[in-house]
Amino acid sequence: MVAAAGLALGTGLIFINLNPLHFLEAALLSVIIGGLSGILFGNLFNYKTILTGYLIGLIMGFTAPMAGTAASEGIWYLLTIEIIIISCFCIAAFTIYKA
Repeated sequence: MVAAAGLALGTGLIFINLNPLHFLEAALLSVIIGGLSGILFGNLFNYKTILTGYLIGLIMGFTAPMAGTAASEGIWYLLTIEIIIISCFCIAAFTIYKA
C-alpha cells in the first residue's frame, strides 16, 4: 500500500505543479501509475494485497492532483511530501531487509 500510495501521490503532485492547466491528464497519469504499482507490489503476496494495492493506488491517484492544486504555490510543501515518501520507502526497505 505504501508503494502504490507513494508513487501515485508523488506523480500527481509533481505533474500538477509542472502543468497546472492539465488537471485531467495529471489525474489520469497518477491513477494509472498508482494502480499499476499497487498491482505489481501486491502481486508479491496474494490476491487480497493485489486488490488493496490497486484500490489504494486509485484513491491516491485521484486525490494527489487535488492536493497539488491546493498547494500550487509552495515548493516547501512538495519537498516535505517527497521527503516523507522517500522515508517511507526507506523504512519499508529496512523492515523487509531485517525480516
